[in-house]
Amino acid sequence: MFWVLLIVVSLSFGVSIEEAVRTAIKNNPEIKALEEEMKVFKGKAKSATAFPNPELRFESGFITNDEDGKPKGKALYLFEFNQPIPMWGIREKARSVVKKEEESFKYFTDAYKRRIIAQVYRSFYNSLFLKE
Repeated sequence: MFWVLLIVVSLSFGVSIEEAVRTAIKNNPEIKALEEEMKVFKGKAKSATAFPNPELRFESGFITNDEDGKPKGKALYLFEFNQPIPMWGIREKARSVVKKEEESFKYFTDAYKRRIIAQVYRSFYNSLFLKE
C-alpha cells in the first residue's frame, strides 16, 4: 500500500521509474535490516576458526577416618587444565560452511530486493494506466 502511494505521489512530481526503484530500495527498512544482518557473518567466520575456550578445574578435600566426620588425615587437592583442540580440518570446514551460509543469505537478500523492484514496477505501471 505504501508503494502505491509512493508511486502515485512520485508520478505527480514527474519522477522516473529508475528514481522510484532507487528510492524504494534505499528507504526500505527491511532491506536495511537484511544488510545489517549480513554483518553477522563476519563474527560467525571469526568464531568458526577460533579454538574452544580452555577449561580450568580445582577441587580440594580431606581423607577422614573419624566417626563424626571431622577432617582428619591428609588433604587432597586436584588442579586440572583442559584445552580442547579440534581435529584436523574441522576449522576449515566450519569456515567454508559460514561462507556458504553468507552466500545463501546474499541470494535471499537479492531476491527480496527484486521482489521490491517488481512491486514498484507494478505500482508504477498501474498508476500510469489509471492516470490515462
